[in-house]
Amino acid sequence: MQPSTPGSAPNTRDKILDAATVVFARYGFEKASIHQVAEQARLSEQLVSDNFADKNALFANVCEIFQKRTLAEAKAAAQTSRQTGLSSHLLLAHILLARMGPYQDALRHSSYATELDDAQSRQCSALITEYRQHFRLWLIDLVTEERANGRLKIRPNITSTEFADDAFSVTLGIMLSFPTAPRAEFRARVERILDCLLQGVGA
Repeated sequence: MQPSTPGSAPNTRDKILDAATVVFARYGFEKASIHQVAEQARLSEQLVSDNFADKNALFANVCEIFQKRTLAEAKAAAQTSRQTGLSSHLLLAHILLARMGPYQDALRHSSYATELDDAQSRQCSALITEYRQHFRLWLIDLVTEERANGRLKIRPNITSTEFADDAFSVTLGIMLSFPTAPRAEFRARVERILDCLLQGVGA
């Protein structure tokens, strides 16, 4: 297959970013190159460069897509879980796993997880903070709503903000403590700790 030329693919940027995601996971940030991304995407290097100024720009866009996707998946998980009438700790587990599960998968499957995490912290900290705060505020609103409709029973002296922050923190702690845990094990640990948390704060 010959490399594509400018104008030959309607979704060129998406194709490049998909390829960049694979390349960064395979080679890490430092060893990844525009040439490797072009090869993975089956496009010309010039076309990749026409769409993204350099490797840093590519990486920043990959990070943003990841943040957008996991935020959308968390919101979709909330809607589905509510429709199926899941218990409170499973509802929260589904939401937090949708938000953090793909990142945990990346840590487990890439030999360059630590390097990529460091590059993400250096280059995309403002972006990550923005999306994390968006998710945090949305999660607080969801907890508040679940309390109001009687599905989530928490003692009155514990605020929705405190509980949402605790739920997020313990899930993050599990992910960082067991970065190579299989997805099923990660899910089981998250469900168990959230069940324990709810029992501890229950009204």
